[in-house]
Amino acid sequence: MKRLWSVLAIAALLLILPARDVAAQRFGIKGGLQWSEFRGETGDPNIEFQTRKSFSGGVYFRLRLVGIDLQPEILYSKRGAVVHDASLPPETATQTWELDYVEVPVLLHFGSAPTFFLGGYGAVRVNSRVVTGVLGEGGTELDISSSVENLDYGLVFGAGVQSGKLGLEVRYTLGLRKLFKGQGGEAAPDTEHRALGLFASLSF
Repeated sequence: MKRLWSVLAIAALLLILPARDVAAQRFGIKGGLQWSEFRGETGDPNIEFQTRKSFSGGVYFRLRLVGIDLQPEILYSKRGAVVHDASLPPETATQTWELDYVEVPVLLHFGSAPTFFLGGYGAVRVNSRVVTGVLGEGGTELDISSSVENLDYGLVFGAGVQSGKLGLEVRYTLGLRKLFKGQGGEAAPDTEHRALGLFASLSF
């Protein structure tokens, strides 16, 4: 919890930093669909990673610099994957691994119509569970916090278009840190996040 508040405090400072040219500032909200999955090797040929579709969103602040824009964001990012294990009985073979984060991307925007952007992100995990079946209809839920790293980081890049106060963007998130901890003296699986997002934004 202390890590979460530290990240939020730093992100809040980025969002309220004063600019020399007030007219060049833009504050807004964004949200949309995200298709996330795990990429890497598990060492188990029975396991197949599939895409988890979910909603993510938050706030952003854009500041005009010399020739480019700087845009820090605070997002609640719902990631994870659908995992199919062929060695399990059919009723439990497919599970949804839900790994949710408070994510702070810092992006550089350049160009216009469309605008291209790239940057990095840091994220604090706030939820981690495995759901088998549909909760409320015979499904089960398992907390896996002890097996998942608390922090994540990586790269973000994409493109977007703006029409007045409305915007639309597509972005790709490339995780660079292993997601899971080693267990019982074994090395951690070489598995990272990947996510494709389609977001709409509204600026004020």
